[in-house]
Amino acid sequence: MRHRQVDENALKVDHSARVILSLWAAWKSRKVTKNSEDVLLAGRSIGMLLGIFTMTATWVEGGFINGTAEGVYSGGLVGSQAPFAYSVCLAFSGFFFARRMRQNGYATIIDPFQQKYGDMMGALLYIISLSGDVFVVAAILGALGSTLSVVLNIDYNISVIVAACVAVLYTFFGGLFSVAYTDVLQLIFMFFGVWLIIPFAISNDAVMDLSTNYTDVWVKELDPSTAGVYIDGWLQMILGAIPWQVYFQRVLAAKSAYIAELLSYLGVIGCFIVVIPSLLVGIIATQTDWSMTTYMSGNSSMLADEDIPLVLPLVMEHLCPKAVALFGLGAVAAAVMSSVDSAVLSSSGQFSRNVYKRIIRKTASEREQIWVLRASTIVFGVIATSVSIYVRSIYALWVLCSDIIYVILFPQLTCAIYFSSANTYGSLVAFIVGLFFRVAGGEITLGLDPIIKYPWHKVDDDGTVVQLFPHKTLSMLLSLFSLLFVSWFTNWLFDNGILSPKFDILRKHSRTKYKNN
Repeated sequence: MRHRQVDENALKVDHSARVILSLWAAWKSRKVTKNSEDVLLAGRSIGMLLGIFTMTATWVEGGFINGTAEGVYSGGLVGSQAPFAYSVCLAFSGFFFARRMRQNGYATIIDPFQQKYGDMMGALLYIISLSGDVFVVAAILGALGSTLSVVLNIDYNISVIVAACVAVLYTFFGGLFSVAYTDVLQLIFMFFGVWLIIPFAISNDAVMDLSTNYTDVWVKELDPSTAGVYIDGWLQMILGAIPWQVYFQRVLAAKSAYIAELLSYLGVIGCFIVVIPSLLVGIIATQTDWSMTTYMSGNSSMLADEDIPLVLPLVMEHLCPKAVALFGLGAVAAAVMSSVDSAVLSSSGQFSRNVYKRIIRKTASEREQIWVLRASTIVFGVIATSVSIYVRSIYALWVLCSDIIYVILFPQLTCAIYFSSANTYGSLVAFIVGLFFRVAGGEITLGLDPIIKYPWHKVDDDGTVVQLFPHKTLSMLLSLFSLLFVSWFTNWLFDNGILSPKFDILRKHSRTKYKNN
């Protein structure tokens, strides 16, 4: 494909502005940042206005706006579940979890796990959370690399490394204060940048009237045979996106429990507003005769299959003037940066507080924890960047981690917050059960053949088994019921003296009077 050569100075200015703003935020927070928790949660001083910006910017990342355009192009509005499901997720999180988490004074999502199930079980669950953050960051950086390679003809690896370095730099110096203040700049840039390309793209001669055959082209209909998978996807994205530290970091940093809950509701509105231009880009792409543009892929009026993930940058490149494409590129870069910094900080913060302090070195001072947090920021940034560069099937890995978070972390968090009887035995069994049944269901994108063939499955011509049963939700429910049942059963055995206290090997039976002896 032939790419347009454009000036790169705009990107340099964009990155410089972020660094300057983040360093100013770090200086501003010098009186607030007294310990590792302050670095992680900005001294729990995030107010309403700043909170709305940082909540929305964190949720609407590069994958969100790029993926929305791609989803509309390939599956229509009906098949583009992610922007709507992830937005609704904020409302569910706010209603059921935000106020309780903030009132309990937690600093990370691992805190309630360790309080309820013990330090080691919390560390095990941290691995799932870390995997999600690492692969999401890698996928987001990959989205930026792909966009830059189309619009600017910049080497993929170089663009990924530069973006990661900028995000790690201001996160290292300022913690959540730097992340939150740069989110304001990034959200504004993202919103106006994507909106700017709409009038130019829609007025291009290659774009047909959007009302032409809209039902078949960009609305489309749901295949009844895929209803189970469709419902599975909605539940996975609504409930599976709740146990993410990047979300709870904003909730727990709010000045009060009331603000924490309200931010979640307002974040829904913010997400819907910001995602509208991405939806329009996807619609415009479906109504474009690509053979009439500078897009070089034969004479087809459609995009080549391998270029479908690049819908947004291709619209900028081939339907908009050079200057507009540059500004739109800045919007994509802003979306990417607003989520990379959050995920890196969440992973490093959890490691410093929940692994290093609670397990590795319990006598660590606050100063030591801060430096461990900063060092972890660099380490996790390097890991995510390496994965983005060397693992090209990053989207498949991101999907699998999203599944595991839904199947494992959501039941664990629900029981830790709402069920006082939940204990370590139930948590461990639920972890094993959820993981087994999810893996046993197979994963086409990773080439994992299913061990269990659920009802309604079909076999393609190449022998691939396609699961049409909502097996992800089934795995989550089995994990949830396992946690509740095993917790109740072990509590009953110890409470009634059927098992002696000496058999409480984990010493985490939730209701025994001797557990602190």
